[in-house]
Amino acid sequence: MSGIKNPDQDKGALLESERRLARAQAIAHIGDWEWELATNAVYWSDELYRIYGFEPQEIAPDYGLVLQQMHPDSKEEFLHAIDAALKGEKSFEMDYIFFRKDGGEAILHTIGQVFRDESGAPVRMAGVVQDITERKRDEMLLRVSEDKFRTIFDNANDGILIADAEKKTFLEANRSMCAMLGYSRDELLKMGVADIHPEEEFPAIQNTFERQLRREIGVAENLLVKRKDGALVYVDISSTPINMEGKPCMMGIFRDVTDRHQAEEKLQQSELFIRSILDSVDEGFIVVDRDYLIITANRAYCEQVGLPINQVLGKSCFEVSHKLSRPCHEEGEECSVNRVFTSGLPQTACHHHEAPDGEKIYVETKAFPLRDASGNVTRVIETVSDITEKRLLEEERLKVQKLEAIGTLAGGIAHDFNNLLQSVFGYLSLAKLASANNDESTAALGEAEKALNLSVKLTKQLLTFSKGGKPHKRSINLGVVIDNAVRFSLSGSHNDWHIANAENLWPVEADEGQITQVIQNIILNASQAMPKSGKVDITTRNIQSVDQNLPEGLEKRDYVEVSIRDEGSGINEKDIARIFDPYFTTKEKGSGLGLATSYSIIKNHGGMIRVLSSPGKGTTFFVYLPATKTLNGQKQTTHLPNKPTRLKKILVMDDDPMICDVAGAMLKAIGHEVESAANGEEAIALYQAALDQGSPFNAAILDLTIRGGLGGVETLRKLVGIDPDVKAIVSSGYADNDVVASYRNHGFVAFLNKPYNMDGLRNVLHEILNNDS
Repeated sequence: MSGIKNPDQDKGALLESERRLARAQAIAHIGDWEWELATNAVYWSDELYRIYGFEPQEIAPDYGLVLQQMHPDSKEEFLHAIDAALKGEKSFEMDYIFFRKDGGEAILHTIGQVFRDESGAPVRMAGVVQDITERKRDEMLLRVSEDKFRTIFDNANDGILIADAEKKTFLEANRSMCAMLGYSRDELLKMGVADIHPEEEFPAIQNTFERQLRREIGVAENLLVKRKDGALVYVDISSTPINMEGKPCMMGIFRDVTDRHQAEEKLQQSELFIRSILDSVDEGFIVVDRDYLIITANRAYCEQVGLPINQVLGKSCFEVSHKLSRPCHEEGEECSVNRVFTSGLPQTACHHHEAPDGEKIYVETKAFPLRDASGNVTRVIETVSDITEKRLLEEERLKVQKLEAIGTLAGGIAHDFNNLLQSVFGYLSLAKLASANNDESTAALGEAEKALNLSVKLTKQLLTFSKGGKPHKRSINLGVVIDNAVRFSLSGSHNDWHIANAENLWPVEADEGQITQVIQNIILNASQAMPKSGKVDITTRNIQSVDQNLPEGLEKRDYVEVSIRDEGSGINEKDIARIFDPYFTTKEKGSGLGLATSYSIIKNHGGMIRVLSSPGKGTTFFVYLPATKTLNGQKQTTHLPNKPTRLKKILVMDDDPMICDVAGAMLKAIGHEVESAANGEEAIALYQAALDQGSPFNAAILDLTIRGGLGGVETLRKLVGIDPDVKAIVSSGYADNDVVASYRNHGFVAFLNKPYNMDGLRNVLHEILNNDS
């Protein structure tokens, strides 16, 4: 050591050796010391001065100074170690804390040796001191770091596993991981990755492990791990490669997400449940944001617009529903969604959409606000209901009400007009009879009668249009009726036609004459809609009561549908609602009663007539008539022998004196005896009196409706009580209910519709008075 003299060495070599030692001590941060026990003299090397915080030779080395600057916790141990070494009990070596000159704390490591005399008594100690402050600090930090890591590792809420990257065996596991899987730490450290996952899942798990090892993915979600008891747990695994004792490893953090997975499944099931509910609803349903983009839509809405769900979501509602390039309200359309965003309140609007087939449909939209936590309307729920049928039914109802009101008026007018015409026709017949030998007078009266017949046609149309025009129903072959009506209507026309009757077409219960009138009206309209040329397609088919195509508003039973389609210019939207109104026509020549009459005829048959038309696309009329399964045979007309009727006694009952007078004159003119009554009470009294006198009436002509007295039906009931063989003829200008249509059901043997002429009166009387049947 530098403090020990060696007289045997060369002085120069000694100095060089001391310099080398000093450099070595400085590099190693080690100083040496000596302590003479007898004199208490102390020696420090230059590096030891520096270790204690002094400059070399700054102070005299002092054993007491060392004890003074030593940390109290180290001083007692230091003294015990010196004492033990001097006594030879143990070698001297220890770490102690020393306060340098500047107050800084140093951790020092010292080793000493005791030198003794021949008697074994200690005479000197020598040793070295090394500054281990940095090393101890590093060791302490490492220990603290390891302790901290272990604390975090073992107390983490998530499970942590460290696995050998190559062998995939576990090297470390924390308490949470053990609790999650139900294994002890020792058990897990004997296992590997394949042991904690279901066998069928392992190929995918292995692939995920390799990808995480290559840092392609960080977190793998919703993986299954297997507990010791066999139960399965869903986890998210966040893995990262690490080195552990020079070995490549993977540290995986396992988070139990079973509750989350179950919640997601429940949410998914809930969403599927809600979706199934929404998709089972017939009304369209969408959710729209403030940019009018569709967030959600159900099956019914997609069917309404004719698009799959992937072409609806994310698109603007005005683009999908209305084929517009900007919001509906900017185009002047009523928009319930916009009104909800503006007002914050539920709104309703009605407008029309274009159906996938291009037809216009009417819809009702109802919109409801969806608010965020602050109460702001962020989205809107809108339901879209197809109300086309409802609107058509409402229009139908209003049309029926209007037609019934007008029909009542028309029937009343026709009734009164027929009574007036009856007088005119009667007197014309009498005048023709009186002027039988005057050709000019007879011809003039004939022309007057022809002119009056035009008025009769008008009243017949009014009666058919009104509730009084009850059909004379019987089972008929509709195909034959249609064929005859079409050929007659288009005879000589430049338009072509095609009739396609269904196989085994059902018969219908109908008045053949009235149905012919309906078909002819529609065919003539179709022909007039194609002034240049065109084609009319007539199709018939059977519709069962359970058929989905059966229009709403019809009674659930079997029907025959007749569709008549033309290639004309179509009907304007504003005119569609009015085409069945009486006296409405777009033609220069036309009464406006054709379609109104057709509508009433079909309605009185228990059917329905509808029309579909678009400008430029032609028009189609649909007629529905109740079907029957049996076809009655055609009634054969019996021609009675043309022999004169014998003189008879006739009773005439009418509340119009002028009709009583003209009817009496006509009956007398053809050779009969006549008595008249103003009401049922008078007629019954006259009939009873004639029976009592032995001169009964051979027939009675009874007016159906009597103001303020018994009408024809009530009067006949009384007369049957008097004379079961009474022959009564019903006469009316306004056939109420179904009396005229089914006169025999009410006890009458014939009917006379006003106005009737001499020939009509003669033929009826001839039939009932000369025909015993």
